[in-house]
Amino acid sequence: MGTITIRGANEELSRALKQESLVRDESVNKLVLNALCERFLHPASTRIFTDLDHLAGTWTEEDYAAFRAATADLDCIQSGDWT
Repeated sequence: MGTITIRGANEELSRALKQESLVRDESVNKLVLNALCERFLHPASTRIFTDLDHLAGTWTEEDYAAFRAATADLDCIQSGDWT
């Protein structure tokens, strides 16, 4: 496997890459490799998005109950909002 060095990244780009790598919980190197592969190797129509896969099935009953309690007000229709 070859090595590629990218020079000239300004501070704004460097910060953005580091921030996104933290959000995705992956290294900057992996983030850049994935971005390059998506752009140059995989057509948009065949991309597989797995952004939230790690969350599927992780809530406990307690998590769900806490979520429902915190969002219960969203289920109520406020008639004053519609006049």
